Amino acid sequence: MIPDGFKLFANKKLITIFSVPRYMNETDNRGAIIDIRENGNFGFIIFNNRKGGKSAL
Repeated sequence: MIPDGFKLFANKKLITIFSVPRYMNETDNRGAIIDIRENGNFGFIIFNNRKGGKSAL
């Protein structure tokens, strides 16, 4: 489980995504989705740890 929904490793060459906010309704983690564009740029959609909340990075 990744508390912030994603984590970058190895100089941004490895990304771990955890897409489940409030995992099993027992943790306060966020979820995330990665948005990869054709030009190689990427961003994240972060799901807050409360119902209905999300934000984009």
